[in-house]
Amino acid sequence: MAAIAVMAMAAASCGSSTEKSAEAEVSSVVASVEAGIDSAKVAVVYFHGDRRCKTCVAVEKNARATVEKLSANGANVKFFEVNADRSEATQLVTKYQVVGSSLLVIANGEVSNITSEFFPLGKDGAAFEKALTEWIGLLTGSTAE
Repeated sequence: MAAIAVMAMAAASCGSSTEKSAEAEVSSVVASVEAGIDSAKVAVVYFHGDRRCKTCVAVEKNARATVEKLSANGANVKFFEVNADRSEATQLVTKYQVVGSSLLVIANGEVSNITSEFFPLGKDGAAFEKALTEWIGLLTGSTAE
């Protein structure tokens, strides 16, 4: 009997520790993304689910490549990828009111959901890069290049 009680207490404390660890991890992920968004002049945030089509994969690839190119040229632009199906993303999904795969540009505290404009360009890397570079330039009042 005593052994069962000890094992039950150990299991309960392990579960509690795991829950606290998971909560801390979620807070850390959310805080990290929020801090990164706040520190960038422009943040490009790509939300997706566990399962993605070829267009969704292409949108992420092209958005990431464009941001990397702009950053290499001195622009204060950062890319963030968030799996909206993960529990740690719930706060971000709620805050930005995204449903499914979404592409957001956040500049000067303003959030622009550019999903409908950019997903059709997803598979055309050159057109996507040109359009995203121009969009960021319009938001920041610069050429963003």
